[in-house]
Amino acid sequence: MLPSQLAITPPCAFDLTGEAARRRRQLRRASMAVLERAAYEELIPPTLEYQDTFLRAGGPGVAERLIRFPDRDGRILALRYDFTASLARVTATTFAGSARPLRLCYSGTVYRQEPERGGRPREMLQVGAELLGQGDLAADIEIVRITIALLRAAGVRDFQINLGHVGVLAPGLASLPDDLRAEVRRWIDRKDRGSLCRALAGASGDATTLTLLPFVIGRRGAGPGEALHRRFVQPPLGQRDTKHQRGTSAMVSRSSDSPTAGIGRPNRPMSSS
Repeated sequence: MLPSQLAITPPCAFDLTGEAARRRRQLRRASMAVLERAAYEELIPPTLEYQDTFLRAGGPGVAERLIRFPDRDGRILALRYDFTASLARVTATTFAGSARPLRLCYSGTVYRQEPERGGRPREMLQVGAELLGQGDLAADIEIVRITIALLRAAGVRDFQINLGHVGVLAPGLASLPDDLRAEVRRWIDRKDRGSLCRALAGASGDATTLTLLPFVIGRRGAGPGEALHRRFVQPPLGQRDTKHQRGTSAMVSRSSDSPTAGIGRPNRPMSSS
């Protein structure tokens, strides 16, 4: 094999060396220290899962973004697309009988292929936390606090956190056929207003709200948001017994040491199926 061939890496795959490798290690240690102090228990799922694990969690639209290959028995495996799907599987099995709420966290590499997003790396570091079995305002505030602490631990000082609730979009999504619903959710997740409007051209009724609601952003100090902001500086929250999930995650790509954070708030309890 020629030396020039040895130097080739797959598209959107990168080496980390020197300062970039040290920065990645520091980010991971600092992030996990934040989660450990918040009493979140680390979960380490396998790097490989059956593809069905990710398809059940993310829907059929995720299939094209999985890095997949057949197992020796013919079943299709996929590299870990995200941690949340694996965490849901473990919660519904290993922790099925455990008292709620559960506070779980994770840190590791996720693998995605998204050619339509230019040169985005296929391999990224993801650090996050999930609060399961608590569905009140206190749970929301706890997760927001952790998100802010993770960003600060990563050295980020200028940031904005946007909170959303999938229930706001439920009527519009329910009015769409299955194939269009998957496409629309993809454009909403990516905040791609242009593609979203093109996909919904000619839509009527509840579906028309989907071109507006995903982009509505409130301001601090406006109504209930002011009360939420005040709660950020209160003492640590105690545990409360409800049945919902809250989660936060931060991602760092292999070609950059700049993290991005996201907060998830499902509109339904964690399913055991």
